[in-house]
This record gives sequence, C-alpha cells and structure tokens, in this order.
Amino acid sequence: MNVIVQRRVALGLTQSDLAERIGVSVATIAAWEHGRRYPSQPTLQRLYEALDLDAQAIAAIYLSEVKP
Repeated sequence: MNVIVQRRVALGLTQSDLAERIGVSVATIAAWEHGRRYPSQPTLQRLYEALDLDAQAIAAIYLSEVKP
C-alpha cells in the first residue's frame, strides 16, 4: 500500500481532507496514491507536513517508488 494512503488513513483523513489541506484536487491525491503522478517539490513539502512526516522520510519513499 502506498505511503500516502497509509498515513492518510492512519490520520483519519479522506482524500478530500488531504487535498484541501495542501491545496490540490482530489484527483491529484488519487493519482499520487496510485503512482500515476508524483508531487512537485513545493507540494511535497506541504504533503509531508500534512501527513506528519519529515522531508527525508517521504523523499526516500518517493525515490524508491519512482520507476526509471
């Protein structure tokens, strides 16, 4: 399961809640959760803050998930 889904569910947030917190659409959250898209650097910072993760943890997760 995707780390975004895991953290979002653990925090009791819906996709809509998370999207509102970081200023993106629900479709964008869904795309991230399904690995179809990845957040930009500024959005990544808002994402890790909303999910209560540090920058190094989420960056490492994304680097391991990005397919060359």
